[in-house]
Amino acid sequence: MLSSARSSMLIPSLRRYLSSAAAVELPTRHSIMQPPRVCTDPVELAEQTQKLLETKVGKLYAERVAFDTGREEAYDLAFKSIKMAEYLQLGHAATVPGSLYADDSAKLTDDPIESSMKPLIARMQREGELLLALRKEKRLDRSRDSFSPAGSSTSSDGVSDLEGYLASSDDDGSSSSDDESSSDSSDEEDEPNVDSFSGSDPPSESITEFAPPGPTTKMQEALLDAMACIGTAGPDDYYQRVLEILEANDIDKGSNPYTLPTHVTYNAALRGIAKCDMSHEAIRDDALSASFSIYNHLTHSLHLPRNSMTYVYMLQVLDKAFPPSRVKGNISVTFWDHAVRQGVVTDAVVDAVKQIHASSNGPEFEAILDEVSGPLPQKHRRFVNKYRHSENY
Repeated sequence: MLSSARSSMLIPSLRRYLSSAAAVELPTRHSIMQPPRVCTDPVELAEQTQKLLETKVGKLYAERVAFDTGREEAYDLAFKSIKMAEYLQLGHAATVPGSLYADDSAKLTDDPIESSMKPLIARMQREGELLLALRKEKRLDRSRDSFSPAGSSTSSDGVSDLEGYLASSDDDGSSSSDDESSSDSSDEEDEPNVDSFSGSDPPSESITEFAPPGPTTKMQEALLDAMACIGTAGPDDYYQRVLEILEANDIDKGSNPYTLPTHVTYNAALRGIAKCDMSHEAIRDDALSASFSIYNHLTHSLHLPRNSMTYVYMLQVLDKAFPPSRVKGNISVTFWDHAVRQGVVTDAVVDAVKQIHASSNGPEFEAILDEVSGPLPQKHRRFVNKYRHSENY
């Protein structure tokens, strides 16, 4: 322990340091919690998007993978490319009025979803899948070398699974273009054959220990948010995007912040489904199936509770999908009871309940209408702010 005299000498200098400009600029939050960077320059956005999409698969980061690369090392390799892809993806999302990243001046001149946002996700997905495939091949190659006699270059009549995989990869990669590339300088390493990893032989579960380090949840959610704002996608389009996010999170066992879903994952999809035209029975059925499946996934989430906007969008789906009836009223009562028990009732939830009232939906629903006509107890909204993500989610 410092002597009192020495302590008295340190305290003034510590106070001076804490009051300095350098101390004020010290970071207070981890970088992953900082507001994301958004590309707002349309020229830069177009040029950088084209550059990333036209970069040969493998050249971003996948070809630098080693046989013993783990998840942390893989994301270290991919970090710059992932951050650039997010930067561009959010920039395209910012051109969609009403999206999470748009300001009041945003005007939609063309649809960025099909032209840029989906291609960016697909491009990063291919890069991540190639990284895992190259990692698998290098692991199998190392295993074959460790079990083969020294200097042996031929296999026995009984070809092992490992050798068979490598042989099939070599066969897929043999073509006239490879013969032409063989005339290049011997100092250059052969480029990975992308086509040999796009078939029906994905890495096995024992080797694939993490999701492909490609599109992040932030990129996927920006797409879902933009889709919900534009409102032209079908129910299955939203549901499939949610499943992609949840699948990556399951592979990573919920421990990777890059693949961890947020309320936007679920609520943006529900928001988009609620906008679907349900005058056709097939679309109505798909909307009900997709929305209740998404609601079920969120209900069983280990780290996310349902919040007020979850119930708002579910009630909107219910209102469009069902005609006035006691069935519609009883399902509405169930959602209302869930929102009350969770303490996430807001004015938006109350308005969604009132919107359903076109004619009688049963005595149980009428009782709720009587309840929301007056002031609600504070306990009905005790967790609204705690579980709120943003204005729409």
